[in-house]
Amino acid sequence: MKWICIHLNWEIRIGRPFIGLENGGNWARSGTTSFLNIFNMAEVDTKPIEPVQVALSLFGDKGEQRKSRPTSKSDKECENEKELEDLSKDLANYKVQLDAKDAAYKQALLKLAHYQKTADELSNLLKISEIERELCIDECREAETRINELESKVKEMGDQLVETAKIREQLSHVLSELKAT
Repeated sequence: MKWICIHLNWEIRIGRPFIGLENGGNWARSGTTSFLNIFNMAEVDTKPIEPVQVALSLFGDKGEQRKSRPTSKSDKECENEKELEDLSKDLANYKVQLDAKDAAYKQALLKLAHYQKTADELSNLLKISEIERELCIDECREAETRINELESKVKEMGDQLVETAKIREQLSHVLSELKAT
């Protein structure tokens, strides 16, 4: 024996006895039938009836007739109002998201401007340090040239001192010879 449950919107479910609690399409199973006020239950021997389509044909496709029946104007108005409310909520959410993204964009622009300013300052400092480096290199070259010039003058002076000492010695030797004669 199987149980057939016809929901108020004419959905047909076949299975074991269950409670008529529908939560997102999940049906809670139980051995009781205390939900007769919500569902119309019928006990049917379904041994020869396996497919749901056959069960639908037994009940005369009443569910499809009810679904295709035009809804009243108030139902359509309610649906339109509900849809309008949903769209208004969505619009408000999108506005909040847009404001948040706009604020984030402005913050990013401020950071970008700050980073650009920092990059410009660092670029200027780099140029200044390169100029100073070139000046220091030029000064070092000039100093090396001056050092080489001074070293050669010191060597010349040292050679001249040695020469002068030799001449003085020769002169003093000649004077002593003159005095001796």
